[in-house]
Amino acid sequence: MPTRRTDADFTALIGTTATTTHTVRPADAASNWANELDVLATPVLLWLGETTAMKVIESDLPEGTMSLGLSHDAAHLAPTPVGETVTLTATLTAVDGTRLTFDVEGRDSRAVILRGRHGRALVDRQRFTAKLTDRTAG
Repeated sequence: MPTRRTDADFTALIGTTATTTHTVRPADAASNWANELDVLATPVLLWLGETTAMKVIESDLPEGTMSLGLSHDAAHLAPTPVGETVTLTATLTAVDGTRLTFDVEGRDSRAVILRGRHGRALVDRQRFTAKLTDRTAG
């Protein structure tokens, strides 16, 4: 088990990658997202890219810190049918203070299906949840 970092300096992790493999299920299909096709839905593909980026840094987050998604700039390049397996790879490419940038790529057995960037921010979990509580109070 890797040692958890004690600071928020993630610069040393630039170039680190993580991979996720996922078999497209009927619940992942675009037909569940106001589209009639039984192919991997773009929102699900983006979510897979985001969770893969989270894996890159998860063992290095300081205690009490979490990461939040900020942005996606990606292209869904090809359809993937239900039943097909996709592999997503995320690489940490830049660190600017508490903001992290990842290059994300997805492939199925035939082609690159996703290429783009994903941004995340490092935040204090307790402060974030306090703000959330304030926003949901009634």
